[in-house]
Amino acid sequence: MQVSVDEAADQFSRLMQLVEEGETVTFVRDGRPVAELAPARPSAGFPPGSAQQMPPASDAHSWWQPVNDSDAEHWFTPPLKNAVPIW
Repeated sequence: MQVSVDEAADQFSRLMQLVEEGETVTFVRDGRPVAELAPARPSAGFPPGSAQQMPPASDAHSWWQPVNDSDAEHWFTPPLKNAVPIW
């Protein structure tokens, strides 16, 4: 949907409702697109606060050594537990 910048100020609530329903709104000035208002994309990465769930390293000098399976259980949340390594 296209709407002029001047009209957008009067219709902002309605335009936001359209965006929440999945529509992308293009703002135009003098017939040329100047901006878009689109639905938010899901964020990538780990959920906020997930780093707080990881235990601190017990020994600063052994961080590079391999971790056994029982210790690794503490580092991975259930969604990552069954993940296949990409390396």
